[in-house]
Amino acid sequence: MIKQTMMDSYCRGTLWLILTLFTLPYLTSNDICPSSCLCIFMGAVKCVGYSITDVPKQLPLHTYTLQLNDTSMTVIHEQSLANKSLLLRFSLTNSHLHTIHPQAFYVSPQLKSIKLSSNDLSVVPARVFRPLTTLEQMHLDGNKLETISPDLFEGLAELKELDLSRNKLTSLASDVFDGLTNLTFLNLGKNSIKKLPPGIFHSLTNLRQLVIYNNELELLEAGMFDELVSLEELKIHHNKIANLPPQVFWTLRNLRVLTLSSNQLQAIPEKSFYNMPKLSKLTIYNNPLLSLPDQLMGHMPQMREFYLFTTELTTVPANLFANMSGLLHLNFHLNYKLRELPSDLFCCLPNLQKALTEIQ
Repeated sequence: MIKQTMMDSYCRGTLWLILTLFTLPYLTSNDICPSSCLCIFMGAVKCVGYSITDVPKQLPLHTYTLQLNDTSMTVIHEQSLANKSLLLRFSLTNSHLHTIHPQAFYVSPQLKSIKLSSNDLSVVPARVFRPLTTLEQMHLDGNKLETISPDLFEGLAELKELDLSRNKLTSLASDVFDGLTNLTFLNLGKNSIKKLPPGIFHSLTNLRQLVIYNNELELLEAGMFDELVSLEELKIHHNKIANLPPQVFWTLRNLRVLTLSSNQLQAIPEKSFYNMPKLSKLTIYNNPLLSLPDQLMGHMPQMREFYLFTTELTTVPANLFANMSGLLHLNFHLNYKLRELPSDLFCCLPNLQKALTEIQ
């Protein structure tokens, strides 16, 4: 009986200890959690509201992630991020941020991620991110940036993800991405870029995704993709590209997705899509194409989706699909000037599951 009582007492004591250990972090966090903020046990703090005009000074001790959304913040001051030595991820979005102090991040060199999306930034100070030598992720999308200093990303050798989409960029310096050798994702979409220098991507040997859609690009420079040996997705649809340099994609042997739709292409050079054995999706629809060369597609054993509709084509090569026997989805309709197709055009597509091929 005594042993049973002692055992019950021991179990109750152990249970209380466990409960205390689990609830203490919550109690501690709640005691110092700022108003308009939600402080979560695992070190995340999320603050929402127009009453927020600066980064909260008092945060739970072990705050690793800080998200500020829909605030009235207009400036990140020199000391806004001071005394937050454990902070790894900082996000200030959907606010009215228009100014960053040139030394705003000198007090937080440990940051791994910065997200400043959907603000009013028109200028970012040169080298403002220079202290962030371990930064891996940066989002500056949805601002009003018209230009970017060539040395803005200097020293960010560990950066893996960079989003500059939804700004007002019209051009970029040829060396703006120099040194970003670990970058795997770059988004330049939804800007007003008219031309890209031929060597702008030469440092990005580990890049896997490159997004340049919805710009005003009129041409692609010969050799501009030559160093992108790891690239898997290239999205350049919705531009004004009228001509492709011969063999411009030939070094992209790991490419899986290529979107060229909604441009101004009237012709495509012979053998443009050779040396792309891993390509699985190709879109060239909604171009004013007048003709296609007999030798256009190389060996594409992994091709699954091909979209070639809404063009000005009057004829197509009989061997157009000969090198893509694994094709599953084909959209070939709305080519109103295409009156007749070669009789054996689809003979080599045994796996085709969905095809839109109507002609007038």
